[in-house]
Amino acid sequence: MPSAKMGQPNDLDKKLYFQLTGKGEKVTLRFGNLDYHYDGKHFLPQAGSDKKSVTPCPRINNKLDCQYCNKYFEMMRAAKEIPDETQRKKAEDAAGQSGNKVSLTFYYPALNRATKSAIIFQTKLSVRLALEAEIAEGVDVLKYDWVVTRTQDPGKSYYTTKRVDSAEMKKLDKHETGELLVAQAMNVSDIINGKHADVADSEVI
Repeated sequence: MPSAKMGQPNDLDKKLYFQLTGKGEKVTLRFGNLDYHYDGKHFLPQAGSDKKSVTPCPRINNKLDCQYCNKYFEMMRAAKEIPDETQRKKAEDAAGQSGNKVSLTFYYPALNRATKSAIIFQTKLSVRLALEAEIAEGVDVLKYDWVVTRTQDPGKSYYTTKRVDSAEMKKLDKHETGELLVAQAMNVSDIINGKHADVADSEVI
């Protein structure tokens, strides 16, 4: 079994999963490969509590019927039938806040240029769409650094994703090159499944 000395750094100290959590927070990344993984969850309110039950979405995760997604779609259809714009907006907001709307998370193997470590970057749909738009324009996304910022501005600009100009990119040092190889070799699916292997189908947060 592995051994180590107290007071010395340990690979276990590395934070494998990374996500932007605060307004204005940003990260500079070099993506490891084009493969990514995703999952869907529902954050369902608990009666008499400010906590929410986190429930995996069978529609997104397993291509199965999902009662919560069905309820959300039903609420949105009903909202669209409301003629008054103000009341329709309230109904749409209520549908979104009900917990029935699925929350998507995307997982990318990457190198964090600030910490010089391989990570699994957890992010949202708008970041994926921004990267897909770059790929559609013929950009080789793996050749560039990317700055992702959590602006928390409403709509699609909640996160911004910007490519760093090649003239401004810092050359990878020896350690970063090794960590990028680690990111490139990551089996994200196995890592994610291992992370959740001992977690029940639902949990409360």
